[in-house]
Amino acid sequence: MNAASDPSSFTRELADTLHQSLLLIAQSATTLVTVVNGAAAGAGFGIVLNADYVIATPSASFTPAYTALGVSPDGGTSFFLPHVVGKTRASELILAGRRLDAQTALDWGIVNELVAKSELDTQLAKLLSRLEKVPAGALRASKRLLLVPLLEQ
Repeated sequence: MNAASDPSSFTRELADTLHQSLLLIAQSATTLVTVVNGAAAGAGFGIVLNADYVIATPSASFTPAYTALGVSPDGGTSFFLPHVVGKTRASELILAGRRLDAQTALDWGIVNELVAKSELDTQLAKLLSRLEKVPAGALRASKRLLLVPLLEQ
């Protein structure tokens, strides 16, 4: 960003590209599975919130990180976070810049399951195998039905 001739325009274009990508993922038939084995911060946290299924290791952590940088959240964070954890917890994360450990993220519904790092590849393969057996039309319709209540608000 610092090397860009116009950092402000570059940052805006980057944010717009991220938002368009996440919108396409949300509207696609593709099931987005994310694996977190470290920090999911900023846009990475937004991607996690936009995912259909999240597997994390106990060492994972989650934070919006935007207010610490002096900017408002993007990457779908301000849209998805209140729907996932509720307004009060979303405010705590965004306004106070709280970082969640993996267990709290699981308890709050941000993560579907915690898996030991040594079991991560095996568990991911099992999940993908289950998803491959579901007809694509059923996945697409299910994703759309899950998203509709959010879009109608």
